[in-house]
Parts: sequence; C-alpha cells; structure tokens
Amino acid sequence: MSWPLRSSLFAVLLLAACGGDDDGNNPPIDAPAGPDAAPLAASEVSCTGVTSPVITTSGFAFSPAITSVTVDTVVKFTMPAEHNAISNDGLFTADFNGDTCVRFEAPGTYRFRCGPHSFVGTVSVAP
Repeated sequence: MSWPLRSSLFAVLLLAACGGDDDGNNPPIDAPAGPDAAPLAASEVSCTGVTSPVITTSGFAFSPAITSVTVDTVVKFTMPAEHNAISNDGLFTADFNGDTCVRFEAPGTYRFRCGPHSFVGTVSVAP
C-alpha cells in the first residue's frame, strides 16, 4: 500500500472513530455532573470535656482507622511522641505527644495521615 493511500485510510478511520452517534439527549462529556459538593469544614477547638470519639495510634496505624460521626461532632486526637495526624486538606494538625480536638462542621470524608510514617485514617461525617 502506498504512503498517500495509507495516510488517507488512517485519516478516514480517525475521523470515523471521532464521530459520534449523539442523539442530542446526552450532555457533553465535560459537563458538570450536578451541583458541587459542599466544601469540607473543620476547626480545632478546646478539648475540655471531650471524652469520645478518640483517635489514637496503635503501632503504625490510627485506631480506629475510620471514625464515623455526624456534623458538629468534636473528635479528640490523642497522639504519642512519635506520631501526629495531618489533615490532607490542611484543615487541622494534631501534634506529637498531645491532644488536639477538631469539630467537623460539614458532611464529607476527611482524610489524614501521620507525617513521618504516612499511614492514613479517615473521619466520615454524615449530615
């Protein structure tokens, strides 16, 4: 097969593959899927009187690994000297060797990690 014929055949196949059978009922692929989810919101608060839920570490894992709460729940992070908990979204940091309490103010999935060791945990917040 000659080069010009091969190039022409390739172009025809490429255009055919790019064509669509859009019946007009489907939105464009890059159209938004729906309303944007509310942004995550959490703030560090006083730990006075907070007894549960508590997230700590057991070896190289958070315990519990997943904590499920409702909006406006305060979670206490009790970290030993060798571990901390850093929000993946920059919303909070529970420092080494201490307690940090965080009020989760919006529904969503809040992921965090241990800075030096990279093990992960999640707070799942329901409305």
